[in-house]
Amino acid sequence: MRRIAIFALLAAAPSTAQNTCRGNNAHTGVYQGAGPKQLGGVKWAFKAGGPIVTSPAIADGVVYFGAMDGHLHAVVQDTGQEKWKFKSRMPIASSPAVARVMVYFRPASPASSEHPPCATAPSMSEPRTARA
Repeated sequence: MRRIAIFALLAAAPSTAQNTCRGNNAHTGVYQGAGPKQLGGVKWAFKAGGPIVTSPAIADGVVYFGAMDGHLHAVVQDTGQEKWKFKSRMPIASSPAVARVMVYFRPASPASSEHPPCATAPSMSEPRTARA
């Protein structure tokens, strides 16, 4: 099992500071606000059932990330406690994206047309999926 360590950096940044890879949908790497002045160390660690090869997305105090065991995880940013997890049919090797009330991700597959992007509603205790 692999562990993902979420540093105090995530806790210091506002929850809307980064909700997708590289700061925005255009992936420019430009962020709206300044980063933290000092890193305080590891705040919490999370064990997933497989390697985590994705970057997390953060929205409304929840950290979303996929793992190669096929789970999309939703973890409370302040505590590291799992809010929910969703089991995909395939490993998840893409970073999730959050838009409004949906989390989008793509399961890993040899042919991307076989597995179109999936979406899940993060505000629910039991996520539902939709094909995009």
